[in-house]
Amino acid sequence: MINLDFPNQTPTILTTRNFGDGVFLVKGNILLGFDNPHRNLLSFNIQPIPHGSFCSLFIWPLNHSQFSISNPCKQFLLFSENGKISIHPNDFEISLFEFICVQVKYFVCGRSLSSPDDFIFLSFIFENEQTTHFSFPVNDPDFRFNPNTSILFESSGILDHINSDQINSQKQKIVFAINCVSTIKMISFDQNNVLKTFQFDVEKSLSKSLQNNAKNLDFYETSIIGKNEKEFSFVVFLGFIFYHDTKNRWFVAFQIINVPANGKAYRLIHQEYNTYEIRPQGDSMKNTIQQWKNEFEMACLSDSSNFTWKIRCLTNRNIPGVDADGIRLIKAPEMNLIIADENNGIIKF
Repeated sequence: MINLDFPNQTPTILTTRNFGDGVFLVKGNILLGFDNPHRNLLSFNIQPIPHGSFCSLFIWPLNHSQFSISNPCKQFLLFSENGKISIHPNDFEISLFEFICVQVKYFVCGRSLSSPDDFIFLSFIFENEQTTHFSFPVNDPDFRFNPNTSILFESSGILDHINSDQINSQKQKIVFAINCVSTIKMISFDQNNVLKTFQFDVEKSLSKSLQNNAKNLDFYETSIIGKNEKEFSFVVFLGFIFYHDTKNRWFVAFQIINVPANGKAYRLIHQEYNTYEIRPQGDSMKNTIQQWKNEFEMACLSDSSNFTWKIRCLTNRNIPGVDADGIRLIKAPEMNLIIADENNGIIKF
């Protein structure tokens, strides 16, 4: 497995035991991977403190000639101004997104899988090393941030034909959408790091659609399934179940909604429903909503522009490249180098 991406030569292997003064192996250090130019390694650190955790991001310089890692050169406090959050550090899931063409250098998203509260914690790190932090209740134990549907670049087409020398001079506005179920929260930064926030109120939209039947709302769920670059908006799936007083029937329905990223009025694109005189037993109506959502997610994904060259994702979520001995491998074939993370990308205290 080690040589899978290195067919012509045996790579150099550097373990985290050799990092700097050796403190990397302290519990709570998780190696995320290389930054875009492969000059540094990025690691997430979380430590237990009374009533919570202390979180930070470390930048480790890589000596390319000697394949060695010195002590970290930078530390960014994450998720709050003092790095403290009221979440236990066990089973903490972390994802870092690195960008080009925008003033946001890193977007870090974290959540505790063992906490009874479904909170996510967000940090934005800019090129000038300033930081901005947010936390939201997402009401979803299976929350996943999907950059393909939840990150929107303004005037993205202007970058399709520029060369790499022009990239750094072409900074763009960027918007992040977070699905909090009852609201879709949008966080935008322009070329000057000016922050603006907007939100789409799901329950207010349902009240408008259902009117007097809103009191009979039994269930709803939301998903950001796509985006529209031309209209600078996100595409939101809203599935719901309610009882109609006048028609004396149960309805399972969905709406596809265009939600502008600048706070302007949303627009209904499409809706469908099924009705039942007697409510079906079990979760059949919820399963119908899930089936509709999956179908429209696939349709939107096939129509979406590919921005993978602008976004690099590093995460401990899926523990990629774990070898037979349970050691997590960070591969860099272009440097003929592998970093072996002996903490295996898992946080346990």
